[in-house]
Amino acid sequence: MGSLADYLPDPGVLNIPAAHLGTATANAWTILSEFLAAGQPLIVALSAVVNSYAEARLDHQGTHGVANWTRPAVLPSATSFTEKSSGLFMENPAPGAAGAGMSEADRWDPVVNTRRILSVVEGSAGAGLRNAYKSDATLAQMVAIFERDIERPQYPSGREAETHRLYAKLVNVSASKLQAAAPTVNAIAIVVNKIKRRVPAAVWVGLAAASIIGTVLFFIKTRRKG
Repeated sequence: MGSLADYLPDPGVLNIPAAHLGTATANAWTILSEFLAAGQPLIVALSAVVNSYAEARLDHQGTHGVANWTRPAVLPSATSFTEKSSGLFMENPAPGAAGAGMSEADRWDPVVNTRRILSVVEGSAGAGLRNAYKSDATLAQMVAIFERDIERPQYPSGREAETHRLYAKLVNVSASKLQAAAPTVNAIAIVVNKIKRRVPAAVWVGLAAASIIGTVLFFIKTRRKG
């Protein structure tokens, strides 16, 4: 099975300033790993990377109205623009949009931003992707569906140029063939990831505290018996 690193875009093909290639690659890694850990097929994860590159050039602080990776030292708030979209997937905080209710800090957080778009993919909007996967669609076809159903731009382009730039050798590879070569993902990690994304943080804090207290009490009892 291939490793996750095998599916990161080659830095040499990214139209991104050299000083930011490392961060862009790290953001691509975040997208791939989050999608795979959530149990999404490799072809959907790759489609998400292409979409983020097309939308934000893999810039986690990309903001509508400011060119990706060329922002000034002090980036004006995304709320100063009519569009208000920002982050890896240019999520908009307006009601009904993918980023509804998200703060700018959350939209600029690569993991939080990716998990929000994942929730959209896992919902009813992702039905087209799921059906295309079952029909053994190619990467190029999946990227176009991701743009149409998940990104939902006013004027869809199909993202052909971006798909060829990032994954030239995989453009016409089918979902089944990609999945056959998919990176090995720990099954336990997938389950834990899904549970963590559905259980409130306060519950995890409570469980952690209970675990620590239980451990301390165990050692106290053991020392007394000794």
